[in-house]
Amino acid sequence: MDFSTVLPVKFGTLLETEAQVQMLLRLGHDEFMRTTRAIGACVEFDVAVTWNPADVFAQIAATPQIAALKTQVEALPAEERVRASVGVGQVVKQVFDAQRNATRDALVQELGKVVKRWQLNPLMDDSMVMNVACLVADEQLSPLEAAVMTLDQQHEDRLQFRLIGPLPPYSFATVEARVVHDAHLVEACRVLALPDATCTPEQVKHAFYQKARTMHPDAAGNDPEAQAAFVRLTEAYRLMTDVAQQTPAIPFDGGVAPRILVRVGGTN
Repeated sequence: MDFSTVLPVKFGTLLETEAQVQMLLRLGHDEFMRTTRAIGACVEFDVAVTWNPADVFAQIAATPQIAALKTQVEALPAEERVRASVGVGQVVKQVFDAQRNATRDALVQELGKVVKRWQLNPLMDDSMVMNVACLVADEQLSPLEAAVMTLDQQHEDRLQFRLIGPLPPYSFATVEARVVHDAHLVEACRVLALPDATCTPEQVKHAFYQKARTMHPDAAGNDPEAQAAFVRLTEAYRLMTDVAQQTPAIPFDGGVAPRILVRVGGTN
């Protein structure tokens, strides 16, 4: 990263030979160039924010609204109390989520002032308030660090901040590469009743819908074999759609060498 642009390849990607790497770079060249131009000389920094969910739930439970609901539940007959308690718990969770979302939005608004772009990442559990990826140019790093430090000081007793990076911009452009062997294509064509692998996306979609009419669980019922067959049909549809959409097209010459499917996703 100090000397050149890093292609943000999806974690866990494995290519078997140097020839496959060369095929990846050749097939994806135009898309890689377009994406790197869009990102520019930027890196990714992730800002993760956590809090103590037990403290937040306790504060919510102590509010007049929730306290009144709990008092009403306690006065109910025993057979109604469990269901009512679940309802109170759902209200508490809704308030919790609303507080977390409001806190997240306020933090993102401040960070968004000092970065080129940002992208929210999924939260792992209730202890996480925010997990945001920031696309950062060189001149924006110091302002980002200062903004995180200021927010940390403002929320010292309630929130904990972590600044993670620099990273390749995985959240903004992730290269996905998939090795496909002839056996995969032959099986997918068989499942979809396609004549061969040189088909258009429209032909793949038409073949899928023709099969799905009779194989979908809504039509086939709860038969385990029918459900498994529909899963195989869906997997074949996804594979052949990726193959048909590959640009430039993968040459199918009857050889035994595996093909590489390339996709760049996550840009926004």
